Amino acid sequence: MKRLIIVLTITMALLVLSSCFPGSGPKVPKSLLIDDIHSNYTEVFEPSKRYETLIQEFRGKGYTVDLASVKGFSPENYGAVLVATPGDAFSAGEIADLSALLIHIPHLSAHL
Repeated sequence: MKRLIIVLTITMALLVLSSCFPGSGPKVPKSLLIDDIHSNYTEVFEPSKRYETLIQEFRGKGYTVDLASVKGFSPENYGAVLVATPGDAFSAGEIADLSALLIHIPHLSAHL
């Protein structure tokens, strides 16, 4: 019994120290920015109509959802950014903003 307690204690300590303990990861805001500015859609639909179902689904799960055409393209203020089929080129500043957002994601920053 003593061995089991010691093994469990050591295992828990290793999990906490290695940041693998449940709930120890970074807290990502529940917010989504949909980039409809660079879209290659040629339809006449308003962006809010085009993404209506997606917006409803995310809002139903407690997310704040904004369109870049309304709030501006500022990915650093969001937990997730949806870039769907970009047709227009991103400016150097927008590329820098997206790169900065990706660098803040620990498991992706090692690959950049």
